[in-house]
Amino acid sequence: MALCLVGSPAMNPLHFFRLCLAYRWHHRHSRNSGFVMPMVILIGLILTLVGFAMMQRASSQKNDATSKETTAKALSVAEAGIARITNLLNAPSRRFLATLPACNDPFDSRQPGQACNDASSGSNIVVPNWQNLSTTQVQNWTTAAACETVPPSELTAIQALSNNAGWQSLPQGEFRLVGYRFTPTAPNTTLGRSPGTGTLIVEGIVNRGQANEAVSRIQVEIPVQPGPTNNVSVPGLWVTDTNSGSVVGNNTIAGDVLVNDCEGNLAAVSLANTSYTAKYTSADMPSVPPLPATCNNLSAINNDLRLPQRNANNVYTDTQTTVTLNNGTTVPAFVYCVPSIDLNGGNKTLTIETLDTRPTVNSVNNASRGARHMVIFHVAGNVNVQGNAKIVHQCPMTGDTTSCTNYKETDFNLYGRAPAPTGGASLPQICLARGSYVDAFILAPEYEFGVACSGGFGEVRGTVYEFGVACSGGFGEVRGTVMVKKVSNSTGCGSNTSNFVINQTGNWDDMIDGIQPQPTSPVLSAFSGWTTKPIN
Repeated sequence: MALCLVGSPAMNPLHFFRLCLAYRWHHRHSRNSGFVMPMVILIGLILTLVGFAMMQRASSQKNDATSKETTAKALSVAEAGIARITNLLNAPSRRFLATLPACNDPFDSRQPGQACNDASSGSNIVVPNWQNLSTTQVQNWTTAAACETVPPSELTAIQALSNNAGWQSLPQGEFRLVGYRFTPTAPNTTLGRSPGTGTLIVEGIVNRGQANEAVSRIQVEIPVQPGPTNNVSVPGLWVTDTNSGSVVGNNTIAGDVLVNDCEGNLAAVSLANTSYTAKYTSADMPSVPPLPATCNNLSAINNDLRLPQRNANNVYTDTQTTVTLNNGTTVPAFVYCVPSIDLNGGNKTLTIETLDTRPTVNSVNNASRGARHMVIFHVAGNVNVQGNAKIVHQCPMTGDTTSCTNYKETDFNLYGRAPAPTGGASLPQICLARGSYVDAFILAPEYEFGVACSGGFGEVRGTVYEFGVACSGGFGEVRGTVMVKKVSNSTGCGSNTSNFVINQTGNWDDMIDGIQPQPTSPVLSAFSGWTTKPIN
């Protein structure tokens, strides 16, 4: 390079220029030959890193696929666990458990092997759950025959799941019950009753304790609906309490008999024929309907009275309302709030008309004659109708020619509203007279009922709760449907005669909406919600 820069004055200029070009080419070639090797090494290193990254990515994708596969298996195991538990709950003898919690404390954070913290003390259950169940509770809630408890073996499988929330084996993995609770639709729903919603949480696990362990948790919502009432028709007689095992004494019943008291002696019930049955029931007797917004307030009834009341022109002066029946139809009604009824002695008569019997209204022919309406009594105290006194509800009425086509025996309702007595006090009483029959639906859950019919007869046609008949020296007869808490055997208004007869009448469709036995068999409907949940 120095030669080209300095030059030689004696050299041919053209030759000198060629030498300079040759020198520069040789110098550049020498420098490039030293750069090739690092480039080759760098390219090789890059290719190695790219290959390693591709291998890592392939390995990661494989691991991710394996993880997803095991997670999916865990999810499948959890679903299988849900199916196992719901199948156990849905067995008829265990279905009542769907309306009780598996464990309240804790509900959704219970770990495997963790005991339930719900309090209990022997047979006095503080917080009923699947583990804490007394014999009485099982009898009240189960769908098995009333007064027969579920065999322990029927509850073993489901109780094993809730005992310590431990893992249970399946062919494809393991599952465990995390928690189950029941939320009633109405806040005041009786414990063990539906409707409501069950919330079930289940975990599934595969490869437990291994490096590739996978756990999934699922929560489902299960609607729990009231089941059928086992085709229970309106019985001839229904009692919720018995007299030391005696259901109706020596009385003969021409109807079906339902008994809530497990000490009742059904074998001693005399039935008119083999088409009728006497059996225990765990269904609840209907509750007294609430006081209506429109009520004709009467003072205590102590003398003759005809209802509904009318003036000299046959115009009804009592306020009329409407009521809805179980079949959805509406019926006109006259509703009365009465402190008590005491017609004891004399020939006093309370006459109840549930058909429009007026031939004329304001001197004009009554186009509504024969139309149906109901008469409903809400009585706060006793009903005492003895001696020659009587309540008359029948068709046709004496001296009346109104057609009975629209007449129904149970359109006269009498509800006893007195509360349960305390301190050993006697039951409030509904006691009817001996001299006539009365068609009635009488619902008085805390009352004792009887028909005193010494020397004559007493008869109730319809549906009666809390009922009895005493007919020493004569006979008593109840024609209709009688559902009772207790048949009286007292001397004042008792029921202890072989001549006492109930002729079953009445059906649920003709009862006020809500007056029907409570269902005893809940139904588990299809899941209304399905979600995966994080693992605690």
